[in-house]
Amino acid sequence: MDNKKLELITETKQLEAFCKTLDGEKHITVDTEFLRERTYFAQLCLIQVTAPNIDTVALIDPLSKGIKMHSLWNVFLNPKILKVFHACSQDMEILYHEMGRQLPTPIFDTQVACMFVGLGHQIGYSSMIQQLCDHSIDKDNRYTDWAKRPLSQKQLDYAAADVTWLCQAYQTLHEKLQDMGRVQWVKEEMLNYQEPDMYAPQPERMGTRIKHRLKSKHAVALIYALATWRENKAMKKNRPRNHIMNDTAIIKLAANPPKTIEDIQTGRVKEAKSWAKDIIQIVETTDPNQKAEYSTDGNDHVRLTAEQSNIYDILNLALKCCAREHQLVPQLIACKNDLYALATGKSKPSSITALQGWRGEIFGDVAQKILKGQFFIGLRDGKIEFKSS
Repeated sequence: MDNKKLELITETKQLEAFCKTLDGEKHITVDTEFLRERTYFAQLCLIQVTAPNIDTVALIDPLSKGIKMHSLWNVFLNPKILKVFHACSQDMEILYHEMGRQLPTPIFDTQVACMFVGLGHQIGYSSMIQQLCDHSIDKDNRYTDWAKRPLSQKQLDYAAADVTWLCQAYQTLHEKLQDMGRVQWVKEEMLNYQEPDMYAPQPERMGTRIKHRLKSKHAVALIYALATWRENKAMKKNRPRNHIMNDTAIIKLAANPPKTIEDIQTGRVKEAKSWAKDIIQIVETTDPNQKAEYSTDGNDHVRLTAEQSNIYDILNLALKCCAREHQLVPQLIACKNDLYALATGKSKPSSITALQGWRGEIFGDVAQKILKGQFFIGLRDGKIEFKSS
Protein backbone atom coordinates (compact mmCIF):
# COMPACT_ATOMS: atom_id res chain seq x y z
CA MET A 1 0.00 0.00 0.00
CA ASP A 2 3.03 2.34 0.32
CA ASN A 3 4.04 2.17 -3.37
CA LYS A 4 1.56 4.72 -4.74
CA LYS A 5 3.11 7.94 -5.97
CA LEU A 6 2.04 11.27 -4.49
CA GLU A 7 0.74 14.03 -6.74
CA LEU A 8 0.25 17.50 -5.28
CA ILE A 9 -2.51 19.10 -7.35
CA THR A 10 -2.53 22.89 -7.48
CA GLU A 11 -4.06 23.62 -10.90
CA THR A 12 -7.48 23.04 -12.43
CA LYS A 13 -6.16 21.07 -15.44
CA GLN A 14 -4.20 18.77 -13.12
CA LEU A 15 -7.34 18.10 -11.12
CA GLU A 16 -9.44 17.45 -14.21
CA ALA A 17 -6.86 14.97 -15.52
CA PHE A 18 -6.76 13.13 -12.20
CA CYS A 19 -10.55 12.93 -11.97
CA LYS A 20 -10.63 11.25 -15.38
CA THR A 21 -8.44 8.45 -14.00
CA LEU A 22 -11.27 7.68 -11.54
CA ASP A 23 -13.69 6.74 -14.34
CA GLY A 24 -14.80 3.16 -13.85
CA GLU A 25 -13.72 2.96 -10.20
CA LYS A 26 -16.33 1.37 -7.95
CA HIS A 27 -15.04 3.17 -4.88
CA ILE A 28 -12.53 5.82 -3.89
CA THR A 29 -11.07 6.75 -0.50
CA VAL A 30 -11.30 10.33 0.69
CA ASP A 31 -9.99 12.42 3.57
CA THR A 32 -9.63 16.12 4.32
CA GLU A 33 -7.30 18.28 6.37
CA PHE A 34 -8.66 21.50 7.82
CA LEU A 35 -8.36 24.17 10.49
CA ARG A 36 -11.19 25.53 12.62
CA GLU A 37 -9.60 26.69 15.87
CA ARG A 38 -9.90 30.38 14.96
CA THR A 39 -13.00 30.36 12.75
CA TYR A 40 -16.66 29.29 12.88
CA PHE A 41 -16.53 27.62 9.49
CA ALA A 42 -13.73 25.13 9.00
CA GLN A 43 -11.00 26.19 6.55
CA LEU A 44 -10.48 23.38 4.06
CA CYS A 45 -6.73 23.03 3.49
CA LEU A 46 -6.24 19.71 1.66
CA ILE A 47 -8.26 16.90 0.09
CA GLN A 48 -6.72 13.46 -0.33
CA VAL A 49 -8.15 10.98 -2.84
CA THR A 50 -7.06 7.62 -4.22
CA ALA A 51 -8.58 4.39 -5.51
CA PRO A 52 -7.59 0.69 -5.60
CA ASN A 53 -6.83 0.54 -9.31
CA ILE A 54 -4.73 3.68 -9.74
CA ASP A 55 -1.11 4.21 -8.74
CA THR A 56 -1.56 7.81 -7.57
CA VAL A 57 -2.59 9.51 -4.34
CA ALA A 58 -3.93 12.95 -5.21
CA LEU A 59 -3.22 15.65 -2.65
CA ILE A 60 -5.50 18.43 -3.81
CA ASP A 61 -4.77 21.95 -2.59
CA PRO A 62 -8.02 23.98 -2.47
CA LEU A 63 -6.04 26.99 -1.22
CA SER A 64 -4.08 27.15 -4.47
CA LYS A 65 -4.82 30.39 -6.30
CA GLY A 66 -7.27 29.99 -9.18
CA ILE A 67 -7.96 26.26 -8.79
CA LYS A 68 -11.53 25.25 -9.65
CA MET A 69 -12.91 22.20 -7.85
CA HIS A 70 -15.91 21.36 -10.04
CA SER A 71 -14.43 18.19 -11.57
CA LEU A 72 -13.82 16.75 -8.09
CA TRP A 73 -17.29 17.74 -6.88
CA ASN A 74 -18.72 15.88 -9.89
CA VAL A 75 -16.84 12.76 -8.81
CA PHE A 76 -18.18 13.15 -5.26
CA LEU A 77 -21.73 13.41 -6.65
CA ASN A 78 -21.34 10.45 -9.03
CA PRO A 79 -23.84 7.82 -7.82
CA LYS A 80 -21.77 5.01 -9.37
CA ILE A 81 -18.68 5.70 -7.23
CA LEU A 82 -18.76 4.91 -3.52
CA LYS A 83 -16.87 7.48 -1.42
CA VAL A 84 -15.10 5.85 1.53
CA PHE A 85 -14.26 7.97 4.59
CA HIS A 86 -13.21 7.30 8.16
CA ALA A 87 -15.25 9.23 10.77
CA CYS A 88 -16.95 11.19 8.01
CA SER A 89 -19.03 13.74 9.96
CA GLN A 90 -16.53 16.61 9.88
CA ASP A 91 -15.51 15.84 6.29
CA MET A 92 -19.15 15.88 5.25
CA GLU A 93 -19.84 19.14 7.09
CA ILE A 94 -16.93 20.87 5.36
CA LEU A 95 -17.79 19.46 1.94
CA TYR A 96 -21.45 20.44 2.38
CA HIS A 97 -20.40 24.09 2.52
CA GLU A 98 -17.64 23.82 -0.10
CA MET A 99 -19.88 22.01 -2.59
CA GLY A 100 -22.69 24.55 -2.41
CA ARG A 101 -24.88 22.73 0.10
CA GLN A 102 -24.52 19.39 -1.63
CA LEU A 103 -23.17 16.18 -0.11
CA PRO A 104 -21.00 13.39 -1.51
CA THR A 105 -23.11 10.36 -2.35
CA PRO A 106 -23.10 7.41 -1.86
CA ILE A 107 -20.74 7.13 1.12
CA PHE A 108 -19.22 4.49 3.40
CA ASP A 109 -17.76 5.27 6.82
CA THR A 110 -15.20 2.74 8.04
CA GLN A 111 -15.58 3.92 11.65
CA VAL A 112 -19.28 3.13 11.54
CA ALA A 113 -18.63 -0.17 9.76
CA CYS A 114 -16.19 -1.18 12.52
CA MET A 115 -19.03 -1.01 15.03
CA PHE A 116 -20.96 -3.54 12.95
CA VAL A 117 -18.11 -6.07 12.98
CA GLY A 118 -17.29 -5.89 16.67
CA LEU A 119 -14.30 -3.51 16.59
CA GLY A 120 -15.70 -1.14 19.19
CA HIS A 121 -17.34 2.27 19.42
CA GLN A 122 -15.78 5.20 17.51
CA ILE A 123 -12.46 3.48 16.81
CA GLY A 124 -9.67 5.82 15.70
CA TYR A 125 -8.07 5.56 12.27
CA SER A 126 -4.65 4.39 13.47
CA SER A 127 -6.19 1.73 15.73
CA MET A 128 -8.37 0.48 12.89
CA ILE A 129 -5.44 0.23 10.48
CA GLN A 130 -3.40 -1.58 13.12
CA GLN A 131 -6.15 -4.15 13.65
CA LEU A 132 -7.26 -4.62 10.04
CA CYS A 133 -3.99 -4.11 8.16
CA ASP A 134 -1.33 -4.82 10.80
CA HIS A 135 0.30 -1.49 10.01
CA SER A 136 1.27 1.39 12.31
CA ILE A 137 0.32 4.89 11.18
CA ASP A 138 2.66 7.78 12.01
CA LYS A 139 0.50 10.43 13.69
CA ASP A 140 3.24 13.00 14.37
CA ASN A 141 1.71 15.54 11.98
CA ARG A 142 -1.83 15.18 13.25
CA TYR A 143 -1.96 18.68 14.75
CA THR A 144 0.15 20.49 12.16
CA ASP A 145 -0.74 23.81 10.54
CA TRP A 146 -2.37 22.65 7.30
CA ALA A 147 -2.91 26.20 6.04
CA LYS A 148 0.79 27.02 5.97
CA ARG A 149 2.45 26.81 2.56
CA PRO A 150 4.49 25.11 1.27
CA LEU A 151 3.48 21.82 2.86
CA SER A 152 6.43 19.72 4.01
CA GLN A 153 7.16 16.24 2.69
CA LYS A 154 6.26 14.84 6.11
CA GLN A 155 2.88 16.52 5.93
CA LEU A 156 2.27 15.16 2.44
CA ASP A 157 3.29 11.63 3.47
CA TYR A 158 1.03 11.79 6.51
CA ALA A 159 -1.92 13.03 4.45
CA ALA A 160 -1.41 10.34 1.80
CA ALA A 161 -1.36 7.54 4.40
CA ASP A 162 -4.84 8.54 5.55
CA VAL A 163 -6.35 7.38 2.25
CA THR A 164 -3.81 4.80 1.08
CA TRP A 165 -4.43 2.34 3.90
CA LEU A 166 -8.12 3.15 3.87
CA CYS A 167 -8.39 1.19 0.60
CA GLN A 168 -7.28 -2.04 2.27
CA ALA A 169 -9.31 -1.38 5.41
CA TYR A 170 -12.46 -0.90 3.34
CA GLN A 171 -11.94 -4.14 1.45
CA THR A 172 -11.41 -6.10 4.68
CA LEU A 173 -14.44 -4.54 6.34
CA HIS A 174 -16.64 -5.16 3.31
CA GLU A 175 -15.69 -8.83 3.33
CA LYS A 176 -16.45 -9.10 7.05
CA LEU A 177 -19.81 -7.40 6.58
CA GLN A 178 -20.68 -9.78 3.76
CA ASP A 179 -19.77 -12.80 5.89
CA MET A 180 -21.95 -11.48 8.74
CA GLY A 181 -24.84 -10.47 6.48
CA ARG A 182 -24.63 -6.83 7.55
CA VAL A 183 -23.84 -4.95 4.34
CA GLN A 184 -27.40 -3.66 4.14
CA TRP A 185 -27.31 -2.56 7.78
CA VAL A 186 -24.37 -0.27 7.06
CA LYS A 187 -26.06 1.06 3.91
CA GLU A 188 -29.11 1.98 6.01
CA GLU A 189 -26.91 3.66 8.60
CA MET A 190 -25.09 5.69 5.97
CA LEU A 191 -28.34 7.31 4.86
CA ASN A 192 -28.41 9.14 8.21
CA TYR A 193 -25.10 10.81 7.35
CA GLN A 194 -26.48 12.15 4.09
CA GLU A 195 -29.20 14.30 5.66
CA PRO A 196 -28.38 17.97 4.96
CA ASP A 197 -29.90 18.99 8.31
CA MET A 198 -26.93 17.32 10.01
CA TYR A 199 -24.54 19.85 8.52
CA ALA A 200 -26.55 23.04 7.94
CA PRO A 201 -26.22 25.59 10.75
CA GLN A 202 -29.34 25.73 12.93
CA PRO A 203 -28.91 28.69 15.30
CA GLU A 204 -32.39 28.26 16.78
CA ARG A 205 -31.42 24.82 18.10
CA MET A 206 -28.27 25.84 19.93
CA GLY A 207 -30.11 26.43 23.20
CA THR A 208 -30.73 22.68 23.41
CA ARG A 209 -26.99 22.08 23.79
CA ILE A 210 -26.55 24.24 26.88
CA LYS A 211 -26.77 22.21 30.09
CA HIS A 212 -28.26 24.15 32.96
CA ARG A 213 -30.50 23.85 36.01
CA LEU A 214 -32.59 26.96 35.58
CA LYS A 215 -36.31 26.48 36.15
CA SER A 216 -38.06 29.78 35.37
CA LYS A 217 -39.65 30.11 31.96
CA HIS A 218 -38.04 33.48 31.40
CA ALA A 219 -34.54 32.18 32.19
CA VAL A 220 -34.94 29.21 29.85
CA ALA A 221 -36.34 31.47 27.11
CA LEU A 222 -33.33 33.75 27.51
CA ILE A 223 -30.92 30.84 27.17
CA TYR A 224 -32.53 29.94 23.85
CA ALA A 225 -32.56 33.54 22.66
CA LEU A 226 -28.97 34.26 23.68
CA ALA A 227 -27.70 30.98 22.19
CA THR A 228 -29.44 31.77 18.89
CA TRP A 229 -28.00 35.30 18.86
CA ARG A 230 -24.50 33.99 19.66
CA GLU A 231 -24.63 31.45 16.81
CA ASN A 232 -25.76 34.02 14.27
CA LYS A 233 -23.08 36.44 15.44
CA ALA A 234 -20.38 33.74 15.27
CA MET A 235 -21.40 32.82 11.72
CA LYS A 236 -21.48 36.45 10.58
CA LYS A 237 -18.02 37.17 12.01
CA ASN A 238 -16.71 33.66 11.22
CA ARG A 239 -15.42 33.23 14.76
CA PRO A 240 -15.81 30.26 17.14
CA ARG A 241 -18.98 30.63 19.19
CA ASN A 242 -17.05 30.62 22.47
CA HIS A 243 -15.04 33.59 21.22
CA ILE A 244 -18.34 35.49 21.20
CA MET A 245 -19.61 34.21 24.54
CA ASN A 246 -19.29 30.92 26.40
CA ASP A 247 -22.13 28.84 27.85
CA THR A 248 -21.40 29.86 31.43
CA ALA A 249 -21.83 33.53 30.54
CA ILE A 250 -25.15 32.81 28.84
CA ILE A 251 -26.42 30.92 31.89
CA LYS A 252 -25.37 33.76 34.23
CA LEU A 253 -27.14 36.35 32.07
CA ALA A 254 -30.27 34.23 31.89
CA ALA A 255 -30.29 33.63 35.64
CA ASN A 256 -29.88 37.35 36.45
CA PRO A 257 -31.01 39.34 33.40
CA PRO A 258 -29.49 42.82 33.21
CA LYS A 259 -31.96 45.67 32.84
CA THR A 260 -29.62 48.36 31.57
CA ILE A 261 -26.33 48.68 29.71
CA GLU A 262 -24.86 49.98 32.95
CA ASP A 263 -25.82 46.70 34.66
CA ILE A 264 -23.72 44.85 32.08
CA GLN A 265 -20.75 47.22 32.23
CA THR A 266 -20.59 46.98 36.03
CA GLY A 267 -21.47 43.28 36.15
CA ARG A 268 -19.23 40.25 36.46
CA VAL A 269 -19.95 38.71 33.06
CA LYS A 270 -16.96 40.12 31.18
CA GLU A 271 -17.93 38.54 27.84
CA ALA A 272 -21.19 40.50 27.86
CA LYS A 273 -19.59 43.94 27.91
CA SER A 274 -18.72 43.93 24.21
CA TRP A 275 -22.29 43.07 23.28
CA ALA A 276 -24.22 45.16 25.82
CA LYS A 277 -26.72 46.69 23.37
CA ASP A 278 -27.53 43.34 21.77
CA ILE A 279 -28.03 41.66 25.13
CA ILE A 280 -30.35 44.35 26.51
CA GLN A 281 -32.44 44.14 23.35
CA ILE A 282 -32.69 40.35 23.74
CA VAL A 283 -33.71 40.66 27.40
CA GLU A 284 -36.35 43.26 26.57
CA THR A 285 -37.86 41.36 23.62
CA THR A 286 -37.77 37.77 24.89
CA ASP A 287 -41.24 36.52 25.78
CA PRO A 288 -41.08 33.93 28.60
CA ASN A 289 -44.38 32.44 27.41
CA GLN A 290 -43.20 31.91 23.84
CA LYS A 291 -42.58 28.22 23.29
CA ALA A 292 -39.16 27.47 21.82
CA GLU A 293 -39.28 26.18 18.25
CA TYR A 294 -37.16 23.27 19.39
CA SER A 295 -37.47 21.65 22.77
CA THR A 296 -34.42 20.09 24.38
CA ASP A 297 -32.83 17.44 22.20
CA GLY A 298 -34.02 14.03 23.28
CA ASN A 299 -35.00 13.39 26.88
CA ASP A 300 -31.88 14.41 28.80
CA HIS A 301 -33.90 16.60 31.14
CA VAL A 302 -36.82 14.20 31.63
CA ARG A 303 -37.26 13.11 35.21
CA LEU A 304 -38.53 9.55 35.34
CA THR A 305 -40.96 8.27 37.93
CA ALA A 306 -39.84 5.39 40.12
CA GLU A 307 -41.79 2.96 37.92
CA GLN A 308 -40.41 4.43 34.70
CA SER A 309 -36.91 4.25 36.13
CA ASN A 310 -37.35 0.52 36.74
CA ILE A 311 -38.58 0.05 33.19
CA TYR A 312 -35.58 2.00 31.90
CA ASP A 313 -33.19 -0.25 33.84
CA ILE A 314 -34.83 -3.41 32.50
CA LEU A 315 -34.71 -2.12 28.91
CA ASN A 316 -31.07 -1.12 29.36
CA LEU A 317 -30.25 -4.64 30.56
CA ALA A 318 -32.09 -6.11 27.57
CA LEU A 319 -30.16 -3.79 25.27
CA LYS A 320 -26.81 -4.95 26.66
CA CYS A 321 -27.85 -8.59 26.25
CA CYS A 322 -28.93 -8.08 22.64
CA ALA A 323 -25.72 -6.18 21.88
CA ARG A 324 -23.56 -8.92 23.35
CA GLU A 325 -25.46 -11.62 21.44
CA HIS A 326 -24.96 -9.83 18.12
CA GLN A 327 -21.42 -8.58 18.85
CA LEU A 328 -22.42 -4.93 18.63
CA VAL A 329 -21.85 -1.96 20.90
CA PRO A 330 -25.08 -0.98 22.73
CA GLN A 331 -24.78 2.68 21.62
CA LEU A 332 -25.12 1.62 18.00
CA ILE A 333 -28.45 -0.11 18.63
CA ALA A 334 -30.16 2.37 20.94
CA CYS A 335 -29.24 5.62 22.65
CA LYS A 336 -30.31 6.90 26.04
CA ASN A 337 -33.08 8.98 24.45
CA ASP A 338 -34.56 5.86 22.82
CA LEU A 339 -34.72 4.13 26.21
CA TYR A 340 -36.29 7.21 27.82
CA ALA A 341 -38.91 7.33 25.09
CA LEU A 342 -39.73 3.64 25.53
CA ALA A 343 -39.83 3.90 29.33
CA THR A 344 -42.15 6.92 29.38
CA GLY A 345 -44.36 5.73 26.53
CA LYS A 346 -44.86 9.31 25.36
CA SER A 347 -43.35 8.96 21.89
CA LYS A 348 -44.80 7.40 18.76
CA PRO A 349 -43.06 4.11 17.88
CA SER A 350 -42.30 5.47 14.40
CA SER A 351 -40.19 8.25 15.96
CA ILE A 352 -38.00 5.90 18.02
CA THR A 353 -34.88 4.89 16.08
CA ALA A 354 -34.35 1.71 18.11
CA LEU A 355 -37.61 0.29 16.78
CA GLN A 356 -36.77 0.76 13.10
CA GLY A 357 -35.00 -1.42 10.52
CA TRP A 358 -32.30 -3.80 11.70
CA ARG A 359 -32.41 -2.26 15.17
CA GLY A 360 -36.03 -3.25 15.47
CA GLU A 361 -35.18 -6.80 14.46
CA ILE A 362 -32.51 -7.38 17.10
CA PHE A 363 -33.72 -5.16 19.97
CA GLY A 364 -36.93 -3.27 19.19
CA ASP A 365 -39.12 -6.37 19.06
CA VAL A 366 -37.68 -7.60 22.37
CA ALA A 367 -38.22 -4.19 23.98
CA GLN A 368 -41.84 -3.97 22.89
CA LYS A 369 -42.58 -7.48 24.16
CA ILE A 370 -41.05 -6.58 27.53
CA LEU A 371 -43.23 -3.47 27.71
CA LYS A 372 -46.33 -5.54 26.88
CA GLY A 373 -45.50 -8.12 29.54
CA GLN A 374 -44.93 -10.81 26.91
CA PHE A 375 -41.24 -11.27 27.81
CA PHE A 376 -39.44 -11.42 31.11
CA ILE A 377 -35.76 -11.65 31.90
CA GLY A 378 -34.42 -14.62 33.80
CA LEU A 379 -31.12 -16.06 34.96
CA ARG A 380 -30.01 -19.61 34.20
CA ASP A 381 -26.57 -21.08 34.82
CA GLY A 382 -25.18 -17.59 35.31
CA LYS A 383 -26.52 -16.37 31.96
CA ILE A 384 -29.31 -13.87 31.37
CA GLU A 385 -32.06 -15.07 29.04
CA PHE A 386 -35.45 -13.89 27.77
CA LYS A 387 -38.56 -16.03 28.25
CA SER A 388 -42.12 -15.75 27.05
CA SER A 389 -44.59 -15.02 29.83
